Amino acid sequence: MFYKQILRMGGKLFLGNHLRQRFALEYPKAAAQTWQTNDHGMTPIIEWLIGKNHHGRRVNHYNNSVANSLGIDISEYSLDHGYAIHHIEQRRRDTERMLDEAMDQECFIPYLQAFKGFRWGIGMEALTLMKVYPFEKFLVDGFPVVEWIETKNNGRQKRNRSLQHFQSYLGLSRQVEQSGDKENIRWFNSKMMRSHYYIWCLSSICPKPPKRLNTEIGKKLGKKWDNFKDAKQAKGKDAIMRLTFYATRLLFQQLKDNICF
Repeated sequence: MFYKQILRMGGKLFLGNHLRQRFALEYPKAAAQTWQTNDHGMTPIIEWLIGKNHHGRRVNHYNNSVANSLGIDISEYSLDHGYAIHHIEQRRRDTERMLDEAMDQECFIPYLQAFKGFRWGIGMEALTLMKVYPFEKFLVDGFPVVEWIETKNNGRQKRNRSLQHFQSYLGLSRQVEQSGDKENIRWFNSKMMRSHYYIWCLSSICPKPPKRLNTEIGKKLGKKWDNFKDAKQAKGKDAIMRLTFYATRLLFQQLKDNICF
């Protein structure tokens, strides 16, 4: 239930964009500003709009605006959007509080410690925990299952079946289909998890420092990403998916170290 509520938060962006368009007429200066949330997870300008925050500076700012001087009022349409956004933010705040309480159990401590280096928000941590707990389900007698397979050149190659099983739970299970000169990739399992990890890599690892995640995990992933670009081994979406596979491999190792060894 909590996770479905989190996913619905995408509606806030849709409503916010509509409200910003209306503010371009009704309150131009506010439309041009960055709408950041406060420590309570609420947007101050939305709280002002619906009468939850009577900040004198904001009142004076609006009273002196060009739109107000021309007799252009805040419309009922904008107010309705403001109430809807405020409701979504309240639901998000309440959901995060419930998640925080649910995850505050001793059995989850080693998992949350393993997550620290990735600097996810509580939503991402909850989604990942839902998929990987208990970690022992990926092991046999407390150890990863490793197999050696023969290659086409009569060689041998190592396959970590436990890691593959782990990654499939996070949406990283795929099948490559060859048709003539074309290669098609079919993905399996959780598209939601796959997209979350993809977006996280794109926003936290792909940017150059100082915007890149500045932890040991972030440095390892950043180095891998830079190597991809320098060696031109992959580009675009393919390169980010490779980075996602590497990120989940590091996560597997962190969990194994924290829980088993």
